[in-house]
Amino acid sequence: MLILLLLALACHSESGRQPQAHPTVDRTGLDSLAGRTYGGTVILKGTSGVGGGWLLDPEVYGIAQMDYLGAPIVLLDTLVGQASDGQALWVVLDAMHVPARTASLVIKGGCRIGGKDDLGVLALVKQEQVEIYTDIRAAWRANLRSRRFEPVAPETVTCVNEGFGG
Repeated sequence: MLILLLLALACHSESGRQPQAHPTVDRTGLDSLAGRTYGGTVILKGTSGVGGGWLLDPEVYGIAQMDYLGAPIVLLDTLVGQASDGQALWVVLDAMHVPARTASLVIKGGCRIGGKDDLGVLALVKQEQVEIYTDIRAAWRANLRSRRFEPVAPETVTCVNEGFGG
């Protein structure tokens, strides 16, 4: 038994991979964003640095990354119309804190669960020069039925590195 434990520890330290804790959804201080409309020239008070996003369903839902009061967050939102300038208007359904981007850790979206594509999955990945990210530190999924983010077991998630080889 002791030999198996030592072997497992040796394999872990050789790979450099960190143990994966099951993530939680941290909504601390973000409840006031739910139900708020933004887009075009309408900015959510306290937000800055919109870091992009992606559509889950081209006509209804999206995920956006931005900073709120200086901390990185992601929003699950729904399209409600167009602003006078023609830009999309979104209503926030849910918001959660995500870890800050570092040189080696980034949030990626449109990942896979159990090998199946799922645009609602986002993950904190260790950025490496690989085609598929497998070193997933935390993962979440936008549940469109409940309209909330929920944690996902990181070991079930992989993400495509869109910049690989190019």
